[in-house]
Amino acid sequence: MAVESEVSSSLVLHWPGNAKTFSPFSNLSLPSWFPVWFVFDQLVHLDEAANVRPQLAESWDVSDDGRRYVFRLRQGVTWHDGHPFTASDVAFTYTMLVDPRSGSRYRSLATPIKGTGEYSRGEAQSVEGLRVLDDLTIEMELAHPNFGFVPSMGFPIMPRHILGDLGPDEELDSTEFATRSPVGTGPFSLESHTQDGDAVFAANSLFWGGPPRVDRIILRRLDDEKALEAFEAGEIDLMFIDALDADRILARPGVEVQAFNTNEYRTIVFNPDHPVLKDRRVREAILVAIDRQAIVDRVLKGMGEVIYSHLIMPEWTVNHDLDGQYPYDPERARALLAEAGHGSGVTLGITTGPGAIPARHNAPFLGEVVRYLAEVGIEVEVNIKPVVEYVDDLEKGNFELYTCCGASGPDPDFTTIYYHSSSLPPNGANGARYVSQEADELLKEGRETADPTKRAAVYHRLAALLAHDLPTLALWHENRVVAINDGVRGDFTALGKCWLPGTLPDSVQWNKVRPENR
Repeated sequence: MAVESEVSSSLVLHWPGNAKTFSPFSNLSLPSWFPVWFVFDQLVHLDEAANVRPQLAESWDVSDDGRRYVFRLRQGVTWHDGHPFTASDVAFTYTMLVDPRSGSRYRSLATPIKGTGEYSRGEAQSVEGLRVLDDLTIEMELAHPNFGFVPSMGFPIMPRHILGDLGPDEELDSTEFATRSPVGTGPFSLESHTQDGDAVFAANSLFWGGPPRVDRIILRRLDDEKALEAFEAGEIDLMFIDALDADRILARPGVEVQAFNTNEYRTIVFNPDHPVLKDRRVREAILVAIDRQAIVDRVLKGMGEVIYSHLIMPEWTVNHDLDGQYPYDPERARALLAEAGHGSGVTLGITTGPGAIPARHNAPFLGEVVRYLAEVGIEVEVNIKPVVEYVDDLEKGNFELYTCCGASGPDPDFTTIYYHSSSLPPNGANGARYVSQEADELLKEGRETADPTKRAAVYHRLAALLAHDLPTLALWHENRVVAINDGVRGDFTALGKCWLPGTLPDSVQWNKVRPENR
């Protein structure tokens, strides 16, 4: 009779990209977050339903006016180098989120805290609203009420004892910590890494959540076809795959494929300075020229859903009055282009990269988009870039059309990172350079409103505004598809539904087994 015994070994994941740095401050794409997932921890953790769970913070209190937050931290946590974790590390991290030296793309997560503006402009030596009450207690005072603050606090905490001596003109991304030796409190620590190569993470036996059940996690860098071949040969244990590859993967005995409904969606970003794309009629023409439902059915194999707004999670933020808006209508697309003076056609370039889905997925997806747009007179040239160059192009505005995956939630205030005027690159991910006083006011009103019904109404208005202005296109939601090889055990929901920014404390329970004869 065959039984299973646990193997003390390594778990190998396909790494569909690379990290420009191990610092979470400047990482934007999902491939660049792979190392961060295992090395660091956050104050709070979001489960698959976007409920806030304790992580480094065991509990917290919120004042009635939504301006004061007191976090009580977990005792006995140590950094990988043995140094104790304290409230000073939390204060340091939320200070660095607005410090120009960090290159932070997540400033909006900390800007609600009182005094962050003065600190980032060099007008203050510290952030007024951050107060360390004792080694395990920190208070955060906000400049204004913010009832979405805690769900948006899933940012990895950094070690003050290592990075606190950063020079006045020193960039965090250039430090030994960021380039070769990150130190966290998470379940795994970096053991080795080669530039453009694999990364090996050793189990942290002193992890506060208990020791991991595998000795090592290995992130293996391969292009997508070679990764599939390695998976089929049993050399890769876990990998994200395209829905189109699910049948091929399932042909291997013992393999499991899981599809997770995440907060991610596919979007096209427009360069607002482009002479053609600055005309809203052209942007709408591009949207109605694409048969989104057909792409979901054929390319995603039904593992997704057409969306009509960028606010898709939590459910109470969804403005269902927008459902069905901008249906597939090539005749309308041609008419809009003619109105805009482009009836004879136009040529545009679209930039893409590995993003949150393996790069091979871009071929069928973009092939369909190119075909649909060509039918209405828009010729599209596809430029697939490596991850680092791909992200740099968005930040520098070096694109005409740009396709990527965005994220909605865990609280709608996270939308600030994409559509508030304060989030223009390099301070955030507002790659469309969208500046709207109305959007800024709605985002402010949304975070300051306590009543859930009134708050939902604010974000419904924001969704309607974005649907009208079309700085970016909301195309479809994509499931995250994970292939799990024979012998691999564990609950991989956290991997399939992890939030960005975020970490994976649940990876401690992943393991491998082998059959043995009793």
